[in-house]
Amino acid sequence: MKIPNWIKQRAYLTPNRPAITYEEQTLTFFELYERVSQTAGKLAKLGVKQGEHIGVLSKNQLDFAILLYALQHIGAISVLINTRLSAAEINFQLTEAKINRMILDHAFLQYRDQLEVPTVLFSELDQTEENNLFKEMDYFQMEDVCSMMFTSGTTGNPKAVQQSYQNHWWSAIGSALNLGLSEKDTWMCAVPLFHISGYSILIKSMVYGMHVRLYHQFNPSQINQDIVEEKGSILSVVTTMATQLLDEIRESSYPSSFRCMLLGGGPAPLSILEACKRKKHSCISYLWNDGNRFANCYSCT
Repeated sequence: MKIPNWIKQRAYLTPNRPAITYEEQTLTFFELYERVSQTAGKLAKLGVKQGEHIGVLSKNQLDFAILLYALQHIGAISVLINTRLSAAEINFQLTEAKINRMILDHAFLQYRDQLEVPTVLFSELDQTEENNLFKEMDYFQMEDVCSMMFTSGTTGNPKAVQQSYQNHWWSAIGSALNLGLSEKDTWMCAVPLFHISGYSILIKSMVYGMHVRLYHQFNPSQINQDIVEEKGSILSVVTTMATQLLDEIRESSYPSSFRCMLLGGGPAPLSILEACKRKKHSCISYLWNDGNRFANCYSCT
């Protein structure tokens, strides 16, 4: 089974709709598609091929999001590396995931000589000429691997988990069925793109035609300000983030335009959920994966 390349298809369906905002820059879906195609051509010039395992180490930024889309565009497999790992831990994952090369944010330049595979900096990729003969993927095979991420390794060495296009597709569909969908939605992404919570927001953007507001890092004051100024309608958080947001906003309430806070990553104290409910106009949906069961534990309007 196959589906259209959602990057290309979304640019065709809603070319002028805002796709992603990072800091002061906003790209429409067509502008994003152009940037993704250019980056995919540069990757092809460097020899990146369909099915190749490409490690990516970066903090949240626009170029990171474009790169992840570009790897899909070329049919390569993104292996997302946690930015908190040591060089030795990264090298273990390079071997485990059979990574052919790494693409690095300049912030991790110090790792370059310590890694056991060829590396390319974002700045070097940007300066690479495009391969004019590069042909983008027209379709994604649902069973093909799209991305790989490592487990936390709490009971042993971390294990590489493969995620197919089908996994990402049905996750996006399930989210829409549970949380609803509006063409006015903006999903605020302050969680890491190397984690499934952040990466999945990029997929939802293409499937839904939804604007994403990407943050370099989590700043509760900035997030609350943007919510109050109606710059976002959905926000993904973990419990610590929710607590900091509540502490920062104090007695104020969120506007009705902010319709959902998605809380994941583990159990949340009842006091946090009740505090969210007291914000009146906000909604919190708490999803907890305890192995085999997903529980939609709490919802308010």
